[in-house]
Amino acid sequence: MSIYDGRVQADFLRNVVNNENILMKSTGESIRTYTHVRDVVAGIFLVLLDANDIVYNIADDNAKISIKGLAELLINLYPERKLKIKMKIDEDQKGCAPFKLGTVNSKKLRDLGWSPSLTIEEGLKRTVEYLEETEKKENYGKSRTK
Repeated sequence: MSIYDGRVQADFLRNVVNNENILMKSTGESIRTYTHVRDVVAGIFLVLLDANDIVYNIADDNAKISIKGLAELLINLYPERKLKIKMKIDEDQKGCAPFKLGTVNSKKLRDLGWSPSLTIEEGLKRTVEYLEETEKKENYGKSRTK
């Protein structure tokens, strides 16, 4: 995952990694479902090994959260950083998804026995940790070549 891909979760994660306030460009009412890559891979393997059908949704139904809720959750996960939400609402909402509900139903995959192993909080913490470690390695390599 790149924290420079322009999607809201990437922007928020970049803010947290860089110890910057989270910038919201909308009221954040849209609902999304977030699933950690570890759980997605487990779902793909289950489908490859045990499924009779070829179409399955992989999503943590318990991780439905609004965009604003995601920002608040990230801030609450890192209280020592003293981050805040800053609003800069774009009236045209350029770059904002036009739909309010962006979730899928994973019942079919759950019926095969899949369930997510990480909560949204655990997944976000692991992602921030990974991004911070990657950033350190990249900066270390740059400083060593100068």
